[in-house]
Amino acid sequence: MQFGYYAGLIGFAVAASIVSWFGMAIPLILSGDVGVWAALKRSIKLSNGYEGLLFLLVLESLAGSYVAWYAAHYGMELLFPAQLRHAAWYGWVVYFVSVLASATVEPPMFIGFSLLAASDHANSSSLPRAQQPSQID
Repeated sequence: MQFGYYAGLIGFAVAASIVSWFGMAIPLILSGDVGVWAALKRSIKLSNGYEGLLFLLVLESLAGSYVAWYAAHYGMELLFPAQLRHAAWYGWVVYFVSVLASATVEPPMFIGFSLLAASDHANSSSLPRAQQPSQID
């Protein structure tokens, strides 16, 4: 194997780790209560202890995205006859369908980050203890 393969694998691991650490900043910012820098700091604090799970969410999203892209890209060849595959518009249709298929697998990662951010946000609410939602353990 070449050095480039291992360097790419290490680079991916570093990038996925960074995404998993800062992934909860987006739902925190969208909630409107926290600024960007505070959300980034809080995201790192929230991810403490969940690094492996969050890393798996990022890996699932990436792997699912590639599988959906290739399934749509090569599946379209089975759906369209050979005559249509050489039409000028065919490449654009395949590209559009592949992008849509790839985008359908991204929500689990965002939902996972949102749920983790929301659970901490509910715990640190300014509501009195009697008005806070009950915790089920």
